[in-house]
Amino acid sequence: MPKIMEPEEFRRALDRLGINISAAGEVLGVSKRQALRYGTGDTEVPEAVAKLLRIALRRKIPADDIRDL
Repeated sequence: MPKIMEPEEFRRALDRLGINISAAGEVLGVSKRQALRYGTGDTEVPEAVAKLLRIALRRKIPADDIRDL
């Protein structure tokens, strides 16, 4: 079964949203270490995180607004 979101797509989404990998944990509500794992592919990106990032990109939602959800 294919991954919900490949690590490259995760990193590109963060980049397009202006979120560095260090801040991604805070924005997404996970630890910095967990966000790093998503970015390297050590841990699969959960479906909810993938959907959130894709919606944020499509709707041009700023990182601060994602954090406040």
